[in-house]
Amino acid sequence: MMTPRAYGRSKVRLAVAIGSLALLVEYIRLLGSPGLFWVVEVCFSGLALAVGIPVLWALSFPAIQTTALLVHALVGRGVSRRTWEARTALALWPLFYAAALGVSVWLVYSLGHFGGWPDDLVFGTIGNAIGACGYGTILIAWGRLLWHRQRMA
Repeated sequence: MMTPRAYGRSKVRLAVAIGSLALLVEYIRLLGSPGLFWVVEVCFSGLALAVGIPVLWALSFPAIQTTALLVHALVGRGVSRRTWEARTALALWPLFYAAALGVSVWLVYSLGHFGGWPDDLVFGTIGNAIGACGYGTILIAWGRLLWHRQRMA
């Protein structure tokens, strides 16, 4: 059986992998549309992908855990740190699904050549709602821990 930490790390890495697919599709699309500064854009975009994806892969879960520890220090003192970390990691369960849905929405927006009013508002709202699935479950888990602590006190 997986530890909560390993479970959370796997969910974050799956989400990064799915998000990376969208970036790679955008990069491949860039390769097929030469323009005035095409070579410069291709080189810098390729470098950003080559550096950015491994950095996101390595640092996304530690960033979430660090944020969880900071929030715990501010408001969660009545809950053990181990419990707080475990609940945070387990609350990441929808992240993969949200990433897959978010990538789908992004690719429809990008490849469909939408843009401008009201498309930006519609797709932006959908994207933010999908993102809320990722962090909303964490906030709910923390709220439940704090509510339980209040009831037990």
